[in-house]
Amino acid sequence: MTIAPGEAAYPTLFSPVRIGKIEVRNRVVITAHGTSEAFRHPGMSPAGYIEYLRRRAAGGAGLIICQPILSDPLHTISEETVDRHGRLVEAVHAEGA
Repeated sequence: MTIAPGEAAYPTLFSPVRIGKIEVRNRVVITAHGTSEAFRHPGMSPAGYIEYLRRRAAGGAGLIICQPILSDPLHTISEETVDRHGRLVEAVHAEGA
């Protein structure tokens, strides 16, 4: 078993935590922050933002909170937006986050 850098020094940080019914592999959290306008716009590719967060998951983050959706309360969220978030979830889950 590989030990993450700092794991011995910070055992609580690198220990699993349960949030409701979900167990998160550690307490390293990437908080929501706007990093990609392209991810918000259906006409632009979401690939860069998905890769950005996938790499953070691969680096050991346990929980990732993605940037907020810009939505209009008078309209439904588009299928393209739902699809983008689905691809994002698949990418970070594949890396263990």
